[in-house]
Amino acid sequence: MPFDLNQKNELNLACLQITPIHHYCITASFGLQSWHRMQIFVVLKHKTMNEQEIINYNRIAAAIDYISENFKTQPNLDEVAEKVHLSPFHFQRLFTEWAGTSPKKFLQFISIEHAKKLLKENQASLSDAAYDTGLSGTSRLHDLFVSIEGMTPAEYKHNGKNLVINYSFAESPFGNLIV
Repeated sequence: MPFDLNQKNELNLACLQITPIHHYCITASFGLQSWHRMQIFVVLKHKTMNEQEIINYNRIAAAIDYISENFKTQPNLDEVAEKVHLSPFHFQRLFTEWAGTSPKKFLQFISIEHAKKLLKENQASLSDAAYDTGLSGTSRLHDLFVSIEGMTPAEYKHNGKNLVINYSFAESPFGNLIV
């Protein structure tokens, strides 16, 4: 949905869960000043959660705990949804709404953080890191690293030695960008 920079516009940026009862929504207001610079004003709005939102919060918190504690078994969507007493479809939608990422992506982030810790602190081999993380093999670890970190596990383990980063510049309505 495009917005007119000459008018005040609001965009809901994020909601922060502070307690199971209260959360705060950050809203940015965009307004164009006479010198054509965009100013962003952040407003903190307080909202009291209703009973269903509290139930949903507790379910997603339980799911996050379950995934964090059981990532080595790489639980699938059906398994986690069953633990929080939801259908897989409803759980996927609710988790994404509350956590800001899908359950699968969350599991991948938890898994790769564990693998990174093993590679850096324990100097584990790639196969040991893959299997201790619950992945099927080093190729799965490699795919995760490339898609999330933008480098291979070996490059990460060796602190990016011989890593080549390609970039270019592109024009945009907001000026030059690095791509």
